[in-house]
Order: sequence, then C-alpha cells, then structure tokens
Amino acid sequence: MPKSLSRRRAEGFVRDYAAGRVDRRRFLKTLAAAGVGLGTMTMGARFGAAKPNLTYYTWASYDNPSFHNAYVKKNGGTPNYAIFADEEEALQRVRNGYRADVAHPCTSNVLRWHDAGIIKPVDVSRLQYWPDVYDGFKKVRGVEIDGQFFHVPWEWGNSSVAYRPDKIEVKEESYGLLLDERYKGKMSAFDNSEEVPIMSAILAGAKDPFTLTEDEYPKVEAVMTQLNANMRYYWTDATEMQQSLASGEIVATTAWNDVVKSMADAGVPVKYMTPKEGILTWVCGMVLMKDGPGDENQAYEFMDAMLSPESGVALMENFYYGHSNRKTLDQADPELVKGLALDQAEERISDPKTHFFEPQANDQRERLIAMFEKVKAGL
Repeated sequence: MPKSLSRRRAEGFVRDYAAGRVDRRRFLKTLAAAGVGLGTMTMGARFGAAKPNLTYYTWASYDNPSFHNAYVKKNGGTPNYAIFADEEEALQRVRNGYRADVAHPCTSNVLRWHDAGIIKPVDVSRLQYWPDVYDGFKKVRGVEIDGQFFHVPWEWGNSSVAYRPDKIEVKEESYGLLLDERYKGKMSAFDNSEEVPIMSAILAGAKDPFTLTEDEYPKVEAVMTQLNANMRYYWTDATEMQQSLASGEIVATTAWNDVVKSMADAGVPVKYMTPKEGILTWVCGMVLMKDGPGDENQAYEFMDAMLSPESGVALMENFYYGHSNRKTLDQADPELVKGLALDQAEERISDPKTHFFEPQANDQRERLIAMFEKVKAGL
C-alpha cells in the first residue's frame, strides 16, 4: 500500500484488523509501509459489546482476544485498545492527560511511570493466578516498589546472541563474539538505546551495568565503538534481521528467543547463546493507571485473565514469548517449549547471573542514549 495512505483509510484498516478480517502480519506490514503512526489510534472491542468498560493501553498487535479469553467470556467482548509505539511515547501521552485503565510497560520503565504519579498499587490478593507467577519475576526491580506491587509480569524473553554455527567458530559463548574482528561487517544488533549500552557495559566489566560509576562510562563507550565497527547494520525489523541471518549476510546478531523457532521452521541452523556473562532478560506486563475511566473490577478481571495458563499458551503460540505463569508450560506443546528454550525457564529466571533489565537513573539513561547515538553516527 502506498505511503500516501490517508488517515481515514488507515483507521478503516485498523477496524478491519480489530474485526478479524486482516491478520496481524499484514496489519503491521501495511501500516509500517504507509508510515502511519499507531500512538493515536484506538481500537474498539472486537465484538462490539457494550458491557466491557475498560481501556487497555498497549503495544501494537496485543489485542488478541485469546490473550484474555476469560475476560471476553465474562464481559461479552474485549476492552477498547489504545496503541503506543514505545513506553516513552505512552508516558508523555498520559502526562498530557490521556486516560486508560490498564497499561503495558516493561519493568525497566515502571519506576519512571511511578515517579510521574500515573500508576497505582495493584492488590495482588484479587488475582487468582498471582501465586503461580514465577517468584523470580516478583523480585525484579520495578515490580515491587516500597513494599507494594505496581507491576504484574506477563510476558518475558531474553536478549542474547543468535549465530550461525555453520559459518562461525565459537569456542566459548560470550557477548564478546560481537567484538570479533574476523566477522567484521557481518554482525547486527537491535537498534535499541537500552539493550546495546547495557550489553556493552557488561562486556566492559561494569560492576552493575544499570548503575555505572563515572570511571566506567569511557570503558562502555570504548566497547560500544568496537562493537559498532563490526556492524553490518542495526536492525529494527525482526523479519529483515532473520532474512539476513538465513542468507548469510550476517552471521551473528542480538535477538530474542523467537529467532530460534523461526529459523528452525525455515531450516536454518542457528544457535542461541547462554553467554558466560549471564543472559539479559526483559519482563513486560500490566500496571493499573491512576484515575482510569473504566471499571476497576474489570481491570482486575482482565489482568487475571492475562495471567491464566490459557492466555500463556496463546502468547507462546502467537509471539514465541515466555509467560509469567509457571503452570503455562504444563499446558503448552512440549516441542514448542523446547524449541524456544523455555524448558530452561526456571533455571534462567532463578540464575543469579541473569541480568534482568532494570530501571536506570535518568542521568545515566540520557547519557547512554546520547553515547549510543554518537557511536552509531560513526557507522
């Protein structure tokens, strides 16, 4: 579809998607090709029922009814959906007056939302499935703040290195592979101002990559510069990255768990590292917004439906992500669980070497963003 797609046509396309007449891949591909922003689009309930009284502020494509089927059955339809492109956009929009009931940030951003005064504590005693959430997730910074829970973990995954074992020699699994000059121009990394700097901080030997000391910043920049010199490109489209990995244009890249299943389905040999430095793990989920316009009881019904094993199986099958409910794995396809390396979930979550993405002080966050942009400009 041409980039001149009008907003009216775009909104019509969104309605077609919400009604189930357009699949998720075509929806995202078409809007991206058209250059249409998602931040201001709101999708109504798929089934047009009047009873649902809830607005869910989330990422694109998370409006799948199978993710919260119990809520749909009880309330006769899905919530309204408001879509954001990233958490910073969502934060600023709420600060400027937008109101929703439940939102979907990741743990590394919850403290910023809390400090902005836009979220409220979650009474986890009202969530049937809360006891089944991995204990390790409940301890991640940003989930609990000052003795109260502000975040309900839902989906999670790893940020590690995927590589072609038929095209690359790896003696020891380490993020340091991305610095190997033998493969200069054949590496890639996710174009993300949180992931690359933190990975660079780990390689620089930072004691705590999420709380750097002044003398560690130059070391991080040096590693980031070395990594940058090896890059073929920084990816923003996972499909494009996987195509490059399959063709051999790149032989190693930072990636999420889903790359393992996608490449296996395509018959491409790919290994996914558990680096000696400890794997990076992200956790996203739900927060209760202050002054939400909808029914708070429905907000709890929605969050509990999302935590059910039924929801988790749908999440794994649709997105290839892990689910926060440990009992989900008992109901999921064992081959899918193994293919996504989620059979190692408990070990990775509880491993003291696992690096969960954590909130950073604003000055560090801004400083690393500026550093990353400066280094990338030299590519």
